Amino acid sequence: SVGLIPATRGIDAVLDGHAHHVLDLRLPNADGDSIPLLSTGTAGQYLGRLTIHPKGTISHELLTTQSLPSAPRMQSVLDDIEQRLNAAINRKVGYNEQALSDKDAEGNRLVRNHETALADFISDAFRSVLHTQIGLIHGGGIRATLSQGDITIGQLATVSPFNNMAARVSATGQQIMDALEVSVARYPAENGDFHIFSGLRYTIDPSIPSPVIWDANNMFTGVGGTRRVIAVEVQDTLTGTWSAIDPQATYSIGGEDYVLLNQGASGMFKCAKPMPCELLKDIEVLSLYIHSMG
Repeated sequence: SVGLIPATRGIDAVLDGHAHHVLDLRLPNADGDSIPLLSTGTAGQYLGRLTIHPKGTISHELLTTQSLPSAPRMQSVLDDIEQRLNAAINRKVGYNEQALSDKDAEGNRLVRNHETALADFISDAFRSVLHTQIGLIHGGGIRATLSQGDITIGQLATVSPFNNMAARVSATGQQIMDALEVSVARYPAENGDFHIFSGLRYTIDPSIPSPVIWDANNMFTGVGGTRRVIAVEVQDTLTGTWSAIDPQATYSIGGEDYVLLNQGASGMFKCAKPMPCELLKDIEVLSLYIHSMG
């Protein structure tokens, strides 16, 4: 957003988010006009207030949540929203006989550099519900354990909290092998773009340096040199048998739009071609998959 304002005109204010920055600035745009920029940090650290005055001028400020005056009427509205929200998120969609964790017994996060039962469950869900040959989920999108016991919509939203949409794409075997190199480029270190697959398996040689080529913005541009990923196999959806991936063949992939359509953090699937897909949110995919298992 700091680079957006000087490169544009016609925007009156920019409200930023997601990256956890605290920003309270005015920056000149391409015409030299002073444009307000606000970003409120994380975890309720600040509340941003943007005021458009009757004559069109704009003022802005960051308020600490502790400094806000009490507002009984607002609290009544919030209580009503919370009551309706709780009714929605507490709706039971299934039962889990065994906790599926994103961490090991010592509390160390696993999903960004290890296969886990939780990630397998999610990638299986995308593959099954979207009827694709391959399903996937990136480790950075998994944010909680799926506990043992009743499964609710709220629990699924805690595991997968980003409100992503389901997506289907097609890619060649060669493009998939390139994407695998991006997935394990930082292995064994953690990587939010470390992917866990359903219907696809491979071997990695971590002693080989990553051959992935990045641009100045750390986006994937190609693969050069000796590959870390070897022996890639795809599972037949009907027979369950495994066979070597064909670099020239085309495969269907199901997952989240963040990675498959919007390039995610690295652009690893930028060459994939969009396919028709039902309008489903990620937690709806998980709910449908649980329902399909009875």
